[in-house]
Amino acid sequence: MTVDPVRLGTASEFLELSAPSGRAGQGLESLTARVVGVDLDARAGIYIQFDVAQLTGFFVAMEQNWRGWEGERRFESVESDLIMSARHDGRHIELVVSLNPNHYPGPGWKCDVPILIEPGEQLTHFVRDLRDFLAAGVDRLT
Repeated sequence: MTVDPVRLGTASEFLELSAPSGRAGQGLESLTARVVGVDLDARAGIYIQFDVAQLTGFFVAMEQNWRGWEGERRFESVESDLIMSARHDGRHIELVVSLNPNHYPGPGWKCDVPILIEPGEQLTHFVRDLRDFLAAGVDRLT
């Protein structure tokens, strides 16, 4: 059984999470993160085993405070291969997604992609889809 990806953003700038994987009895261990921006389409495998609740909580907190908040909200995966920061300007949320799949010193790549999000229904639908995506990934392992 495959698990459908989840996407947040617009048609031209978005974050997409797909391909949850892991081992039976161990839970989710990784997923693929894809970011698309102006002249950029990048993807990386992300180690997520200890970060599933924090990942969900990052987006749930934004959804619950859709009218706005002070400062920056941040999520960082355990290996720092996925970092997200979000700011609310009173009308929109700017989510900056950073992919850095280079776990070891040496040459590699990193990208930062800003994604404009409409607070409210767009975020509510994504949170619902993210929960379903993560639950389906876990169910697939059992």
